[in-house]
Amino acid sequence: MRKTIEKEKDFYKEKIVEMIERIENPGILEYLHTFIQIFLEKWG
Repeated sequence: MRKTIEKEKDFYKEKIVEMIERIENPGILEYLHTFIQIFLEKWG
């Protein structure tokens, strides 16, 4: 069970990194950075 959760977590982390690596627009990257920062402060 624990390995399944770890595999799933790693899968999603990898997919998020892949999506972010494809972004070229610095404005979008800034927006995502701010969004993630605020999200983690509130929910993280």
